[in-house]
Amino acid sequence: MIPELTGFYIHLPDSMPDVALENLERCLQNLNEFRSRISEKHSTVRLQNDRVVMRKHRALGPVENDLNVQVLELPDDPYDALKSLLAKEELPVDDLNSRMETMAYFHGLFPLLDLELSLDLLGRHAEFLSSYTYAENVPPGMTPDYVASEFFELDKRPEGDIRSFVFKNFHELDAEVAFYQPDLRIHRLQLNSLDHRSVKTEQSISRGLHKCGLPQSLTGLRDLIHQQPEVIRIGPSYLEVELCSDSPVKDKLQLPAGEGRLSQDQRNSILKGLDQCIQRDVTICLGGLGDSGSDSDAPQFALDLLQHMAVKQVIVETYGYDLQSWIHYLSGNAERAGQVDTKRRLSFIVRLCSLRSDRYEHFYSGGDLNRLLAELDAVSDFLKAGKGPGFSIFLEMQKIQEVEDEIHEFFQKYDPTVFTPILRKQNTYAGALEDRKVADLTPPIRGFCWHLARDLYINSSGEIPVCRQVPDGGSAPLDIEQAFRENEQNYLHSMKGQHSKIPAPCLQCDEWYLFQG
Repeated sequence: MIPELTGFYIHLPDSMPDVALENLERCLQNLNEFRSRISEKHSTVRLQNDRVVMRKHRALGPVENDLNVQVLELPDDPYDALKSLLAKEELPVDDLNSRMETMAYFHGLFPLLDLELSLDLLGRHAEFLSSYTYAENVPPGMTPDYVASEFFELDKRPEGDIRSFVFKNFHELDAEVAFYQPDLRIHRLQLNSLDHRSVKTEQSISRGLHKCGLPQSLTGLRDLIHQQPEVIRIGPSYLEVELCSDSPVKDKLQLPAGEGRLSQDQRNSILKGLDQCIQRDVTICLGGLGDSGSDSDAPQFALDLLQHMAVKQVIVETYGYDLQSWIHYLSGNAERAGQVDTKRRLSFIVRLCSLRSDRYEHFYSGGDLNRLLAELDAVSDFLKAGKGPGFSIFLEMQKIQEVEDEIHEFFQKYDPTVFTPILRKQNTYAGALEDRKVADLTPPIRGFCWHLARDLYINSSGEIPVCRQVPDGGSAPLDIEQAFRENEQNYLHSMKGQHSKIPAPCLQCDEWYLFQG
C-alpha cells in the first residue's frame, strides 16, 4: 500500500491580518517547489493530484500561479475545515488506501518553509501510517502538518488547537510527533503570518538570511540568530507602567516604592509611543512598585490604552482596595468598555500574600484583609450578575516559605469561582530582598534575558531603566521606540552570554527566563 497525498490545504483564519497576504506569492513558490520534490524524494508516497485548497480570506484577491488553487468558503475553525475536506462516512478497517488519504495542512502561511524537514516529516507520516503527523519543536510555518482521513474517526473534537488535541489524545490516535535539531523553541518564534509580529519577524529573518547567504532552513535560522540576534528583536511586546508610587500598604515582598506619579503629558507620550509598536501585539501592565490600580485616572487610561491599535490586553496589578471604583467607572462608561472588549482584554491581578490576617498584615504593613475581602465580594456579585462590563480577575499568592501551608486552601477557596487563583515565584530583585522561596526553579543553564528581549519598564517618574530589576533611573524623555533601540546592545550582550557587560545585576538575577507576553 502506497499512501496518497491528495493535496494541500492552506487555512487562512479570519483573524489573520490583511498585510500577511503579501507573503502569499512567496508561499506558493515554496509550495510549487515542495510539490515537485515529493516524487523525487519519496517513492513511498504518491501525489494523487496537484489540488491546493485555500480558505477564502477577506484580503485575498485573484490567485495567479501555476498551482491548481481552489479558493473555498470553509469554516474558520481549522478542524471543521479539514473535516469537510477529508472525513468519510465509512472507513473499513482493512481499506488502508482510503484511511491514509492525506493532506498537507498549513495553518497560516509559510514564507520560510523548510523543504527538507517537510519532506522528512512526510516520510515519517507514510512509514508509520500515521493519522496525524507534526513537528513539535519547529517554529510554526516552517513545516506543514499531515492529516489522514482516519483522524476524523475519533469521536471527539478539539476545544483548542489541533496539535494540543492530538497530544492529549495520543493514546487513541496513531499520531507521529517529530523532533528536530536544532531546537529553537526557546525563542518562541511564530513564522506562519498569523499576526503582525509574525509577519514582521518573517520579513526580518528573510532579509537576514539573504544578506548572510544562509539557506532557508532550520539550521540556517539557527546560524542567523547566532550571527545576528537582533533580527528577531523587532519591538517590545510587554510594557510595564508604574502610574504612581502610592500604595495603601508597605509591601515587604517588594522594593520600597519611590515618590512620583505620571503626569497627563507623560501618559499621552506613552499612547503616542505605542504608534510605533506592532499592531495588536503589546500587553500593557499597569503595575510597578506602587499600586497603579489605585490611581484615580487609571480606569480612564486603561480604556485609552485598549483603544490603541497596538494594544492586545491591559493587566492591572493592585492590592484591590479600589476595585469598586473600577466597577463604578466601567459601568458609567459601559458603551466604551464594550467597544474595546474589556471582558476579553482587561484583567486584574490582586496581590494577596495570605488569607490569614496576621500574615497579611505582617507582609503588607498597614493593610486590611477584611476590607480586601469585602471588595472581592462586591466584585463577585457584580460579575455573577453579568449586567455590566466584564473583565477577568486573578488572585495572586507568592510561593514563599511562610505561606506554603496555605496554598492548598487558597486554591480550594477560589477554584472554581469568578476569580482565578495563581501562584507567583518571589522576585528578590537580584538579592536585594530576603530570599523566601520554597524552591529554586531557575534553569540550570543561564540563557538570554526575556526582559531585555521584549520588555520595557516605565517608572512613576517617567524614566525607562535598563530593566525592572533596577526600577530607578533610566532614559528620559519618555520615548518607547528610542528606549527599546538603545537597550539593544544589552540584549546582544545577553544573547552572547556577556551578562557582566550589562549595567544591571544580571548574574544575581533569577527572573531572566520568565516570558511576560
